[in-house]
Amino acid sequence: MRIKPGVKVGGVSPELAIGLQIMDSVHRELFGKEITVTSICDGKHSIGSLHYRGEAADLRTRDLEPTSRHELAEALRQALGQDWDVVLESDHVHVEHDPEAP
Repeated sequence: MRIKPGVKVGGVSPELAIGLQIMDSVHRELFGKEITVTSICDGKHSIGSLHYRGEAADLRTRDLEPTSRHELAEALRQALGQDWDVVLESDHVHVEHDPEAP
């Protein structure tokens, strides 16, 4: 896994740390290369964003074809399961650990 210079990783939740390993494995399996994390606890996000709690990450997609971006998002949804939200944005995939309350 590559982490873009300047990305703040302090305060990452244990769930996100494990999730990032899964995300990297999925990306390597699909595309034969490691994933690049472009944001975790840094950057500007909406008020209340899980980024600020170390529960969300953004993943680079600019090096993928549009169909491959969709394939990645779907593969991440399958691998991470129901406690995760995977959102394909225009220039990245946003992934957050957001379990439903019981």
